[in-house]
Amino acid sequence: MKKKNVFLLVVLVMIFSVGFAQESKNIQDSLLSEVLSKFGSDYTEILQKNGKPIKEEEYLGPFDMKYKKVIYPGFQIDLENGKQFVTLELFDPKLELVSGISTGIHINNVIKKLGINYSKSDNDTKYTYRKWPPFYRVIFYVDSNNKVIEIEFYNDTGLL
Repeated sequence: MKKKNVFLLVVLVMIFSVGFAQESKNIQDSLLSEVLSKFGSDYTEILQKNGKPIKEEEYLGPFDMKYKKVIYPGFQIDLENGKQFVTLELFDPKLELVSGISTGIHINNVIKKLGINYSKSDNDTKYTYRKWPPFYRVIFYVDSNNKVIEIEFYNDTGLL
């Protein structure tokens, strides 16, 4: 009887693990399109979805590439050549990157949602997820209590 219970327990753990891994993979696969759909993929769409920004700044990046920073309460977006979405930074816990992921949550909740495919900085304050393809990076900065204090999302599709 004990062997049957142990076998059943092992089977249930395997089923749960496969289901969790599949859910994390599906979220990772769709993350880029969800973020672009929610916040906008170019300057015009960003303004349509989010309204007028509180501030806009133009600056030169690496290789004298022109960028535009569009600043809203709780988040900002950088655009390459003032047009294409490159980076999103989230600061406001009321704003979700995607459902269930925002600042203010514990990093373990991010890991439950996105899975264990991340790299961590030496001082345990930065968790980085990379996906190739689709091409993006998302970085979660955490405080000493492992609460997410900032999220940076990079659309790396233009780097190819």
